[in-house]
Amino acid sequence: MAEAGQDEVFKKKWMLAVTMVLKKGLHLNMVHNVDRPIGEMLLGLESWIPVYMTGSISPYYFKEPPSNLFCTSHCTSGSVALSSECTGHNESKSRFYLTTKKEELEYYKEKSKYLLSKAKPLMEIYKEKDKDAFKKFMKEQDNSKILKVKKEGFKNIDFIVSKDNWIIINKKKAPQMHFVIYNPKLRSALETFLMN
Repeated sequence: MAEAGQDEVFKKKWMLAVTMVLKKGLHLNMVHNVDRPIGEMLLGLESWIPVYMTGSISPYYFKEPPSNLFCTSHCTSGSVALSSECTGHNESKSRFYLTTKKEELEYYKEKSKYLLSKAKPLMEIYKEKDKDAFKKFMKEQDNSKILKVKKEGFKNIDFIVSKDNWIIINKKKAPQMHFVIYNPKLRSALETFLMN
């Protein structure tokens, strides 16, 4: 992804594809790989934060990091499945496979369902309907250890940091949303992102 992320055309097409899926009213369950170099994590955060704000994505991760020797991805929907694979960091030998065949779709759907059952939520998401629960969460926190951060270029978003505990990505305008991140690798990437 680090190599592909340097390609502005790839980044635009990737996010355009995600946006098109969301515009169709679909909800995405996305399992992210958080066992990545900090540069890739920052690149991912930059791309995904605005998309998370739609409330149409549920982010997950695997507690046990996947193998970096054999990399694979699966995207499934009601009528199509996209699978990709590559070995190690040899992207030139990668392969993508797109199918609409019914028997293959069933296989990929079952595989995706199994993978999702093994994933953990990457963050706790409080939507507008959860505002009382979020207020309660914030009241339980030690205010002396909380730092609010504004990042240039993010007009509708600020960040609340409780060092070594959690980071909140806070969407301020309606509908308000709050993403509480506990995962240490994602927190570390966010702290680096906020310091730059």
